[in-house]
Amino acid sequence: MAGLSTSSSTFDFHGLFSVQVKHRNLEALMREELGVFARELNAVDLTVIEGAVAPLDRMLSIHYSFDGVALVVQTPSGRVRLDDRVLVAEPTFPAHLLLAHWVENLMRQRIVPRGAALVHASAVERNGEGYLLPAWAHTGKTNVALSFLSEGWSYMADDWCFVSETGRILGYPRWLNLFDYNFDSHGSLMSALDRGNLAALRRRIAVTKFAKSLTQSTGIARTLRRWLMDRYFVHARVPASVVVPGCRTTLRAPITKVCLLSTSRSAPIGVSELAADEMARRIVLCGQFERSTFGMHQLAFAYCGARNPQIDLAPRERDVLFQAFRDAKCLEVTLPPAPSAAELERVRLAIESG
Repeated sequence: MAGLSTSSSTFDFHGLFSVQVKHRNLEALMREELGVFARELNAVDLTVIEGAVAPLDRMLSIHYSFDGVALVVQTPSGRVRLDDRVLVAEPTFPAHLLLAHWVENLMRQRIVPRGAALVHASAVERNGEGYLLPAWAHTGKTNVALSFLSEGWSYMADDWCFVSETGRILGYPRWLNLFDYNFDSHGSLMSALDRGNLAALRRRIAVTKFAKSLTQSTGIARTLRRWLMDRYFVHARVPASVVVPGCRTTLRAPITKVCLLSTSRSAPIGVSELAADEMARRIVLCGQFERSTFGMHQLAFAYCGARNPQIDLAPRERDVLFQAFRDAKCLEVTLPPAPSAAELERVRLAIESG
């Protein structure tokens, strides 16, 4: 194992978890999107190093090898090696996967015993009121958050967000993830993007709309639809301040409302109250679904005798979130699957008055 990257940056996330990054691509990504957390620290929870990773001698399966102190995982993007506090990834490993599949998952393992959770949610703030917007993937977190941001609310998070058991949202302001349905619901998004990318983006959106319009009554139509959707997949990552000029970022706010989003094909836009314990239970399930690919790695760590492996964090996460939500208003919010700008405005108003 030989290290390749010489530069490094250290990031401290609200005092809950700290990571030193010596992987060039990951460092560039985190500097760009999470530079607000850059710190000088003497001790860290995790060090990420760019380097060559050789498979270890003993094998659990074709993807996992181990010895007494480390686990090596073979992935389609390259190999990674993990021991107690050091993660080594090959230079070919994409930075976004390294952050999402490894750093964030390891961070989640460490912060739950410290009284915090990483939840699958967007979050906004205004006048000292923090709104947490959890949901399953592609339900409407970003669409609803954008409606709030366009009305002068501050940005806290788009996809994942920290929540402390003391009842505070702790922001994780990565760039917004924008998909085809976000551009459909917010007509102004296109004009905010870099002009050099607009032609290709418009073409992808047009092809995606055509693919969605295809009937799926025949195998050929289903195959064509799937191929077009995959080939012209629409995904853009953009800073919130670019999408909504003048948008501010807030890193800490008390939780005033927790608004669990779901969609309905027939029911009208609606808001109903949930008990805090039920809200905590559902949010933990959302997070488990989104992080399900990491479960095999956790089982492998435990098998290899990793120190203090956290196999099932759900009970403790539920306790953390229940404590966090005790003084907040917990709402279940229903919205259409493909809401228009006017419908999103009604959702925003319903949340504020709910």
